Amino acid sequence: MPSWLNRMFKAIQRRLDLPFARDLMERRSAPFVQIILLIIGLYMPISGYVDLTATPRPAGALLPYVAKLLDYSFVTLASFISLWEVRKGNVRRGSRIFLVCLTLSMGGSYVTTGLRGAPVDLLPFLLMAVAGLALGRQALWTVFLAFAACVYAGIITDIARLGTAREIWMHDLMRAGTIMILYLVVAATLDQTICKLRDSIIESDRRELYLSQLSQRLQREIEAHRVAEERLIHSRKIDAVEDIAAGIAHDFGNVLNVIAGYAERRDDLAEEGVPSLIRTLAQVEAAVGRAQQLNRRLLDLSRKEPTRQERFDANQRLREIAPQLAQIFGRKVRVRLDMTDEPLYVMFDPAHLELIALNLAANARDAMSNHGGEFRVASSAQNGRACFSFSDAGTGMDEMVQQHLFEPFFTTKPPGKGTGLGLVLIRDLLRRANGTVTIRSKPGQGTTCEISLPLLATAADASRRIRLRSEGVTEMADGDQREVG
Repeated sequence: MPSWLNRMFKAIQRRLDLPFARDLMERRSAPFVQIILLIIGLYMPISGYVDLTATPRPAGALLPYVAKLLDYSFVTLASFISLWEVRKGNVRRGSRIFLVCLTLSMGGSYVTTGLRGAPVDLLPFLLMAVAGLALGRQALWTVFLAFAACVYAGIITDIARLGTAREIWMHDLMRAGTIMILYLVVAATLDQTICKLRDSIIESDRRELYLSQLSQRLQREIEAHRVAEERLIHSRKIDAVEDIAAGIAHDFGNVLNVIAGYAERRDDLAEEGVPSLIRTLAQVEAAVGRAQQLNRRLLDLSRKEPTRQERFDANQRLREIAPQLAQIFGRKVRVRLDMTDEPLYVMFDPAHLELIALNLAANARDAMSNHGGEFRVASSAQNGRACFSFSDAGTGMDEMVQQHLFEPFFTTKPPGKGTGLGLVLIRDLLRRANGTVTIRSKPGQGTTCEISLPLLATAADASRRIRLRSEGVTEMADGDQREVG
């Protein structure tokens, strides 16, 4: 089928569809019923005009002429009234009006002209189809019996006009039997077809309802999972806060000692004069600033906020939380930063990056708790991704343990020391941002966790690429340049 014809059929179907109909069967039958009503409503005036003008009217035969005119007008009006009702969503009422009016018209035609004068056309078949689809089996067989009554009313008319001779009524009975057998076959076929169609529609409706309920349940489960994940993230943040609380308290103590020391020297400072006092107050202000920064970082980490991805320099963010990483380890472990000089811009939640770093640091602390060592954080840009590695000099893990690292609730820590959800959380957070996490470890040789995120181009990178393209040069993924053209 040509595409334009397919689009035209779809447009007509959308125009005839009734989404506000009472049930699914009415919605399915509404387009067919509307097409039948429209065809009959347009056909009847044309047919009446041809019938009334093509045949010369005998002198004095005004009454049959008027009767035909009224019959054509009645059927046309009934078709459009029924179509109007169907368009409003009253498919059953419109179909009943149409069927009653056309059945009365056909009955009047058979009574007026008799069986011999009535034509054998497709109109009864269409009426039975409309009755079965729009109103059901009972309406289908009711219409069939009404047609039978019309046919036998036509026989009575023929007998009254032509007499009661045996050959007359035998001929009419044979013709009526042929017509009724044809109608009966069509009615039985429509009945079986409509029954199967209704069963399939009911089954489809039941499945649609089941899928709708299943979709709602899945939505609720997804929402519950999201809430549980947010609670887990907040819980991990609180755990990280607990890990660094002692170190933060130590830093606050140092700040308070500085302030207290200057306060104890107030008399000496007063004797030294205003310049000395101003310098001292500047030092106090710097100490208070450090305390406020510590307090702000602690609040940012523990605050329960929804995920908010933004563009930021991951290198700079990791440098900023280096003091917090050091507080997690204490004095036995040295935190070493090997970061690239250029910024690494990513689209991620900064709080989540801090949470990942703090979780990995907490795991490294537990692995190096007995002998200490060095915790190394490194960064690099590789193939359009920002890569970060977190390495410790701990006990390491064997292959059996590594196979279960990302299983929920799997942990090698003693009871009460770990939940087995830290690495699972890290993996899920990175997946949402098209990130990856890889862990390499060997017993006795420490563990390295490597994460990566898509690297965002800086303004300088973008202008450089535009300049290279204008010069006919394409930059490869590994940084090489190749002439094009």
